[in-house]
Amino acid sequence: MSIAKMSLVELLSPRSRAEQMLSLIQDFGMLQLEEVPLVVSGVRGYLHRNQLTMEQEADQTRLREALRVLTELQPLFKGMPHPTDQQVEEFRASLPGEKPEQLMLRLSRLKRNMDSLLRKQNNITNDVETLESYRQRLSRLTEMRDSYHFSESMSYVAVLTGPADESKLENLQVLLGEDLMKHFQIIRSARDEHAGDVIGITLFAFPEEYREQVHRIIRRVNLAEFRLPSSARGLPLMKAVDFLSQRLADLPVKLKAVDEKIQELRENHYVMIHTVDLICSDNLSRLDCSARMAHSDMIHVLHGWMPSDEVATLRGQLTEQLGCEVVITELDTGREHSEQVPVRLHNAAIFRPFERLLKLFSDPQYGSLDPTPLMAIVFPLFFGLILGDAAYGLIIVGLAVFARYKFGRNAVIRDITSIAIWCGASSVLFGIVFGEFLGDIPHRLHWVPLKIGDVSIFPIWQERKFVINELLMLTVAIGFVHIVFGLCLGIYDAIRHKSRHHFGERAGLLIGLLGVTLFIMPHSVIPLEAKKGIAIAMIVIASCLLLYFSGPAGPVELISLVANVLSYSRMMALGIAGMVLAELANKLAAGQEYLVLGVAIAAPIHILALTLGILEPTIHALRLHFVEFLPKFFSGDGRPYTPLTKKGKYE
Repeated sequence: MSIAKMSLVELLSPRSRAEQMLSLIQDFGMLQLEEVPLVVSGVRGYLHRNQLTMEQEADQTRLREALRVLTELQPLFKGMPHPTDQQVEEFRASLPGEKPEQLMLRLSRLKRNMDSLLRKQNNITNDVETLESYRQRLSRLTEMRDSYHFSESMSYVAVLTGPADESKLENLQVLLGEDLMKHFQIIRSARDEHAGDVIGITLFAFPEEYREQVHRIIRRVNLAEFRLPSSARGLPLMKAVDFLSQRLADLPVKLKAVDEKIQELRENHYVMIHTVDLICSDNLSRLDCSARMAHSDMIHVLHGWMPSDEVATLRGQLTEQLGCEVVITELDTGREHSEQVPVRLHNAAIFRPFERLLKLFSDPQYGSLDPTPLMAIVFPLFFGLILGDAAYGLIIVGLAVFARYKFGRNAVIRDITSIAIWCGASSVLFGIVFGEFLGDIPHRLHWVPLKIGDVSIFPIWQERKFVINELLMLTVAIGFVHIVFGLCLGIYDAIRHKSRHHFGERAGLLIGLLGVTLFIMPHSVIPLEAKKGIAIAMIVIASCLLLYFSGPAGPVELISLVANVLSYSRMMALGIAGMVLAELANKLAAGQEYLVLGVAIAAPIHILALTLGILEPTIHALRLHFVEFLPKFFSGDGRPYTPLTKKGKYE
C-alpha cells in the first residue's frame, strides 16, 4: 500500500541549453512540470515567463496540423502490425530531418495519394453496385440478342413489362398503326414465375426514322422504358449492353488493382505513420511545456515533481550529457501531505493492473493509503465467489489470454486481461469448491464426488443450492471482516495524520459495529447477561463519539454501517441466480431426445449466463469496494501524476 514519495525539484540551465535539457527530461520520463512562480516572497523579481518565438509558434501550428492529418490517416492503417522499436529507430535514422514542415510534407503527399486511391475505390465500388442491379436484365438482353437476328440498321428500345401491362402493349400496337406495324417487331423475354420473376423485358425493333414517334407512343401508353446507366445512355441499346457487360467484367479487376495499391501504401507507410505520430506528439509536448518555464537574461528555470528516489538518477544523466551547466535542487515544500503533490502509485508488478480499477473511483491523495494491493486480492475473490463455475472461469481465462496475445501491446488491454485472468482463476477455484462446471453437469453425469482417499477434491464443499443459509452467513461474515478492516485502516490513517476528528468518527463506527454484532451473537458463544451489558455499553459509547465528532447525524451512520455489512449478502444472491440459470440450460437440454438439439438449446442460455456472470460480479464487486469499503479510510481526489514523457514509452 505504497504511494511514492515525491520531491519538488528546480532545474537551472543556461538559456542556450534549455531545449536540450527539456529533451533529456522527456527521455527520462519521470518529471511532471509545474509553472515556475515569477514572484518569491522576500526576493527581488528577475524571472520572466517563457514566450514562444514566432518560429516556435509556427512549429506548434504545423505540429497540430500534422496530428490532425494523422488522426484522419490512422483509421486507414487499422489492422497493420505494430512497428517494432527497431523499425521505428531505423525509419527515424533515415529521415533527412524532423522539422515540422518536413514531416507535414511527407504526410500531405501520403494523404493525397491515399485520398486519390480511396476516391477511385469508392467510385468503382459504386459502379459495381449499380451495374450489379442491372446484371440480370443485361443477361436477358444478351440472351435475346443471341436468339434473334438483330440488324444494325434497326433501332431497339427495351421496356419492362409485367402481367398488368398486356393491355398497354395492345394499345401501343393500335396507336402504331398498320403502316408502322409492318416495320415493327416485338420480341419478349420469358419470365420464370416460379422464381418470383414477374417483370420481363420486351424489346421493340423498328427503323431509325421512327424513333421519335415510337418513344412518344411508349410514353403515351405509360410503359416503363428500361433506363440504362448514365455511362451508356448515348450508345445504341445492343452496343450499350455489350459495353456494360464488359464493364461488369472489368470493374472487379480494376477494383482489385486499386485495393492492392492501397494495401501497398499501407505496408510501405505504416511505420512512417507511427513514427511521425511519435515525433509530432513528443515535439508538441515539449513546446507546450516550454510555456511553464521561466527565464532571466542568462538562465532558464524549470520546476517539477518527481519520485524522490529518482532525483539522483536524473541528476546523473543530466550531468553526463550537459556537464555542470545544469543544477538540480530539491525544494522544501513545507508539508509532506499536500493536495498539490501529484500521486504516483508504487506497487508490485502483480498488483499494478488493479491500479486501473482504483482510478475508476479516484486517485488517492498524496500521503494517504493506497488500497490497490487489497483490491488486487479481494476483488478477484469476490468475483469468483459470485460466479463460482469452473467452466466459465476457464472460458474467461482463455478469452483473456487470447486478447492479451492479440492486443497485448496496448497497456489498457494488458491490465484488463491481467485482471480477467485472476478473476477467471478465482472462478475456477470456487467452481471446484462448489463442484460446478457449466452448472450442475458433473452431478447430472455422476462424475462427482472426486476423492483422494476419504477427502473430496471436487467438490471441496457442496453445490450452492444445498448450502444457501451457510452462504448467506458466510457472505455477511466476509462483509463484517471487510468493513472492520476498512475502519481499522481509517483509524490508522487518522493516527498517521494526527486527525482527531477522523479518529473519533472511525473509532465510534468500529465500536458501534462491534457492539451491534455482539448484541445479535448467539447466546451459546457468550452468556446472555454479560453479552447484553457489554453490547449496550459499546453502542452507547459509539453513539456518544459519533454525536461529538459527527453531529446529530452521527448515530444514523451506525445504522448505515450495519446495512453496508448486510449488503455483502448480494454475493450469495447473485451467485445463486447465476447457478439457477446454468441449471435451467442443462435441464432444458436434458429433456431433448437428440443431443444436437439439446446443445443448441443450452448453448445460448449458457452464453447468456456467462455474459451476466462477467458483468454482475464485476459491477457488484466494484460496488462493494467503492460504496462499502473504500469510504471507511480512503482519501480520494488526488492529483494524477502526468510526467513529461515520450509517447508510447510505457505502452
